[in-house]
Amino acid sequence: MQTAASLIGLVGLVLSAVLPILIWRRPPMYRWVCPSCGYDRNLIGRLQCDRCERRMLESDQLEHLRARWRARDLLAIYCVSLTASTVGVLLMLKGLNKLPPEDATPDEVLQFFMQPEPVWTTYAFSNASLLLFAVTVAGSRFRWSIRDLGLCIRGQVRSTCIGAAAGAVVFLLSFLAATALGVERRDIFPYSPSDPLWALIIPSLAALGPLTGELFFRGMLHRMLRRRRSASRAMIISVTLYLFHMMGLPAPYTVAAIGILNTALFERYKSLTPGTAASAMFGVCAIVQSTVAGYQLV
Repeated sequence: MQTAASLIGLVGLVLSAVLPILIWRRPPMYRWVCPSCGYDRNLIGRLQCDRCERRMLESDQLEHLRARWRARDLLAIYCVSLTASTVGVLLMLKGLNKLPPEDATPDEVLQFFMQPEPVWTTYAFSNASLLLFAVTVAGSRFRWSIRDLGLCIRGQVRSTCIGAAAGAVVFLLSFLAATALGVERRDIFPYSPSDPLWALIIPSLAALGPLTGELFFRGMLHRMLRRRRSASRAMIISVTLYLFHMMGLPAPYTVAAIGILNTALFERYKSLTPGTAASAMFGVCAIVQSTVAGYQLV
C-alpha cells in the first residue's frame, strides 16, 4: 500500500503539472460586459452594446472584460484539484504512518478508507483544493469574481433564510425516509464530542463543502450548461456530477435532493447564497444529530 501511495502521488504530480498546460496553452476569448443590461458578448473595440446600445469607450472596456469557460476548462479544474487532494491525503496519511500495510487485501483497504479519519480528511482536502483552484482560475483566467459567480449576501437576506429553512426540511425528510425504509447507517462521525477530528468535520460540513458545491457545481458548471440547455437538462447533468463528487458522503438520494434544491434556488434567485445556506444548514443538522445518535442519519 505504501508503494502504491507513492506511485499515485508521483503520477498525480505529473498530471497536475501537464494537464493545465495542454488545455490552457492559449488565452481565452474575452468580451466586455455591459454594466447596464449585463450582456456579455460585446466584442473588444466595439463602442456600443449589441443589446441595449449603451456606448462605452475602449479604455473603459478593460474594467468589464470577461471570458466564458468551456467543459474542458472545468474538467481541468476538477482533475487537477482531485489529483492534488488525493496526493495530499496519501502523503498526510503516509507521514502519520496510518496507511494500511503492504500486504493488506482490497477489502481491508476499503474498510480502512471508510473509517472516520480517512473519510473526513479526504472530504476536507477534496473540497478545499477544488474551491481554491476554481476560485483562482475563475478570477485570474476568466476574470470572474466570487460576486460575479453569484455569491453575495447583500440583498439576499430573505432568500438566504428561505434556503436555510429548505436545507433543514430536506434533512428532516431524509431522516424520516431513512427511518421508514430502514436504511443502514454508517458510523463515520466520532463518538466522543472531544475528538479532535471534529475540528475538521465542523468547518467542512458547515462552510467548506457548501461553498465548494455552490461555486463550482452551480456557479460554474450549471451556469455553463444553461447557455445551450434547458434548466431541467442542465440540472440533471450538474446534479449527476455533484453525486460523483460527493460519492459515499452522505447517501446518494440525499445528495440528489440537496443538488436539486440548490439548483432550483439558483434558478429562482440567480444567486448562490440561498443554496450555500441550504447546504450549510443541512451540515449543521447532521452535526447536531450525530452528537446525539453517534452516526450519520442520511
